[in-house]
Amino acid sequence: MKRACLWDIFGKGLRLIFQEVRPKVYTNLDDMLSDNAVDAVDICTPVFLHHQNAILCAKAGVHATVEKPFAITIKAAKKMIEASENNGTILGLSENQRRTEDNRATKWLIDGGYIGTPEILLTGYIAHIGDAFIKDTPWRHAKLKAGAGGALDLGSHYGDLWRYLFGEVEEATGAMKRFKDFRVERDKGGSIIRKGENTVEDVALALLKFENGVVGQYCTGFDAPGEGGYVVQEKNWIIGSKGCIKGNVMILNDGTRVSIVEFFKEKADNNLREKLFPYPYKELEDSFAFELNDFVDAITNKGRPETDGYDGLKSIAICYAIIESAFINRPVKVKEVESGEVDAYQREIDEYYNLT
Repeated sequence: MKRACLWDIFGKGLRLIFQEVRPKVYTNLDDMLSDNAVDAVDICTPVFLHHQNAILCAKAGVHATVEKPFAITIKAAKKMIEASENNGTILGLSENQRRTEDNRATKWLIDGGYIGTPEILLTGYIAHIGDAFIKDTPWRHAKLKAGAGGALDLGSHYGDLWRYLFGEVEEATGAMKRFKDFRVERDKGGSIIRKGENTVEDVALALLKFENGVVGQYCTGFDAPGEGGYVVQEKNWIIGSKGCIKGNVMILNDGTRVSIVEFFKEKADNNLREKLFPYPYKELEDSFAFELNDFVDAITNKGRPETDGYDGLKSIAICYAIIESAFINRPVKVKEVESGEVDAYQREIDEYYNLT
């Protein structure tokens, strides 16, 4: 590495110890890349900058992992992958949800046949923001900067997780609705201090068909009131022929009821657990540490990260199958979206960023 460093466990977090100098701060990506200062980056910018930054990194020979959503459109994702492959760099998807203990345990239980053949998925989440900007980020409510609302922003998490648990989604039938033309920021007294136009959906719902026969029902959005978000069916409700996984509990047809995480810790092979939760990060139970460890390991060993650019493309293709379905009012095959055959909703975004 160009600046030697050590990772150390410190409390419940990670401490980065630089042996030579403190890292130099840049305010411009071009300056950082031209300074030959880094080997790899984690792109954490708003999604409309993902493809621009990833392509610049690839051309500079710098490896990149990209936070979700991977790209603002399918064409943007393809250009990112193309740039990485043409320049011999590693392109990863920074996706932490598949790396949480409960989701790793769920995958292990499904693959082990504990609930039989998986048949039905019920899942979703609606954030608790009312008419506010989500996370004080107005850009998330602008189509040309966010791509879409929760269907892409939150949906990209779900898309990758569904592929991890069940394999590919074949078809989606979506419905979307925008309830508010504007979103706002309020001061502590409740007075509006900022207002912005809302050009994405506030809620999206979908019926899903998986290639392995699983059928699913999903909802997502940014429009729930109250102090807590509404988690539909306790995070995930996966129903199989021999039982179900409801949230963090497995319930079998014979009445057996166990914690999926505790069952995984007790029964899973030690080598598998070590692979999924590598030292020293396993003590942190930090899914973000696991994703970055995987990216660094791929660079060091000249391999492929568990989630790469193609996984990023496929995760947003599921989201856009839902979105495009709602936009053109018919079921949409995910492969139609991946190929570019269906892109009616995305076309405006692609034209804006000269991605056509």
